[in-house]
Amino acid sequence: MIGFLHSVHRNRVLFWYVHGALWGRFAGSTETVLTQDYDTVERSGIDGLIASIERWRGGNLS
Repeated sequence: MIGFLHSVHRNRVLFWYVHGALWGRFAGSTETVLTQDYDTVERSGIDGLIASIERWRGGNLS
């Protein structure tokens, strides 16, 4: 079974998911963005994914 080790990790993944959807991260070339995100999570974990969205949005997630 795949799950989260703790609620903090789960909340960070949910934060990434909601912001990805909110800002239309996957509205264009979905396969390309998913491949980039997969590589990022392998390299840097969920914190890397969140940093990637922040950079993509110019540092502003509000």
